Amino acid sequence: MIAIIALLMGILIPVIRSAREQARKAVCLAHVKSLITGVHAYATDYDGKIPASIDGMNASWNFVCWQTYDPPPRWINLGRLYGTRIITDPEIFYCPSQTNRILQNVQSNEDGVGWNWTSPTNNEARAISYIYGLLAEIRPMPELEFKSLKLSDLKNRALICDVFIPFGEGPVWAHPNGLSTGFGAGHVEFIKVNKEVIEIAGQFGGAPGDAQRNERDLFTAAMFELLAGKSYVMEQNFLP
Repeated sequence: MIAIIALLMGILIPVIRSAREQARKAVCLAHVKSLITGVHAYATDYDGKIPASIDGMNASWNFVCWQTYDPPPRWINLGRLYGTRIITDPEIFYCPSQTNRILQNVQSNEDGVGWNWTSPTNNEARAISYIYGLLAEIRPMPELEFKSLKLSDLKNRALICDVFIPFGEGPVWAHPNGLSTGFGAGHVEFIKVNKEVIEIAGQFGGAPGDAQRNERDLFTAAMFELLAGKSYVMEQNFLP
């Protein structure tokens, strides 16, 4: 009897885990849909422009939604959707499958918002678990920079996805087989990513200012091209 129960548990536990992950992935896609819909609403209110970053911010910092590096302190990137009250629920900015330690403070704090984080440069910032395809500064790969901030020019671009790139470690993938992705045209899709790409992504890490900083930025740029269907960009720059 005990052996039968153990066998059943061995069968059921993976099924339950898979079902939970599928449920979390569905919530994640709903969050990405809310964010991409918010980008469209923002563009409607701001002469067709999408939420902007700040000059000089590297692509590997695009999970930052609030910053004090460049005065005055303000919302940037996808954080502008919160700052303009287009999105009012902070939890939408977090993937439920993302468990990185930086992103644990989702619960509301004294000012009613989670996501507090102190950056490696000791500046106040706020972090979200979705990265933003506004590639603010990609010096090694300038052809991948957005030449325009107009949403109408970015219909075929992947703008949002749920890989998180903290400093001190490589990219952290919320879902094991791919990325919840939002496109400039307004649709969302779960894009399966080759395991080899994920393994290579895991090799990138290090501290701010080290030699891997540009590599992380380059990876971020290439990954968004991959999500937009241009797999050759990732292959030429990262795959052997």
